[in-house]
Amino acid sequence: MAATASSRRRSRDTATASPLESLPPAMLDEILSRLPIRDAARTSVLSRAWRRRWETVPYRFLDWPIGTPADAIDHVLAQCTQPVHEFRHPHVPVPDFGRSDHWLLRLAAVGVRSISVEFEWSNIIGIDEEAVTFPRIHMLHSCIFSCRQIATLDLVGCHIPAPPPCFVRLPSLTTLTLSRVGFPQGVKGLEALISSSPSLRTLQLEELSIPAVQVDGGRVYEQWVINAPNLQRLHIISMYYYGWHFSGLPFLEVADMSGFGL
Repeated sequence: MAATASSRRRSRDTATASPLESLPPAMLDEILSRLPIRDAARTSVLSRAWRRRWETVPYRFLDWPIGTPADAIDHVLAQCTQPVHEFRHPHVPVPDFGRSDHWLLRLAAVGVRSISVEFEWSNIIGIDEEAVTFPRIHMLHSCIFSCRQIATLDLVGCHIPAPPPCFVRLPSLTTLTLSRVGFPQGVKGLEALISSSPSLRTLQLEELSIPAVQVDGGRVYEQWVINAPNLQRLHIISMYYYGWHFSGLPFLEVADMSGFGL
């Protein structure tokens, strides 16, 4: 009886997989690359020949819905051996902050082209249970500076560290969008990120957190320069002027700056 059931399963698997296996390999890879990653992974049950096929396909999009278990993302990224075009996560909760560092390391290794991630802001009670709260903000892993194939970087709600000494540039970055992003080690890190992206076309900075010093009862920001020789579109939304200046923007077409005092 068991042997008969096993034979029926093999026949069903063969019948399901055969029409697909008759297609050219390039077409099969194209089909798989267009499937949501969860559906692509499910093709591993079609037949033994398909068990690991999805792992070798260059995926266009890894778009994770809110609430996706971190284990699922870990598993998929661990199996991917081909380039990932785009990685999206609309809400990384506080418990997954550490896991996101491993995701970024893996994405850098497989040559990700686009990253769009929003991190949760979680209010934490101040010391000695005082009635003070402050957001717990994730410090992004420095391997972000190793994503040399990245063309689009869209980050919300995190801190970016200073570039490591070995950092040279992000030659493919064309679009940089930062919202509620901080540079706790100094605004020169943002300056270096922009100036080291020679292909940058669009720059959007919204409500950044920049360190300031108190001078004569007022806040003073370190002066820094937006230097992007191919920049075409610049958008800054800020409650404060935090010391930016412009240099070397010969192709700038649109400059939109808004907010309190601007």
